[in-house]
Amino acid sequence: MQTWEHSPEFALRSYLYLGLHYLVAKPISMLAGDAQGKLVTFIGTRVALGTASAASEAWLCAEVARINPFAGAMLTALLVWPGRYCLPRRRVPFDSMNEGVKSAR
Repeated sequence: MQTWEHSPEFALRSYLYLGLHYLVAKPISMLAGDAQGKLVTFIGTRVALGTASAASEAWLCAEVARINPFAGAMLTALLVWPGRYCLPRRRVPFDSMNEGVKSAR
């Protein structure tokens, strides 16, 4: 049975995306062998794709900085800053309801 997510009419599944991951994962799995192969393939694929992502972001920052140094510095800060958006995050919903209330004793 085919659901609408997998239907070729809507084309929500991109095999190009899967194919690019396959090109990275297949050589890693061939090098890893059978013992621990899936875990090594998973971690190796994440490391390879993370390295490619970091390299492309570094190249983007360098090119933007070449055109406009201030914009390059701002882009670098936005990409490096924890939380990505430079906004403080409140943890109020996760705090205990009685944390700030003094005890009756």
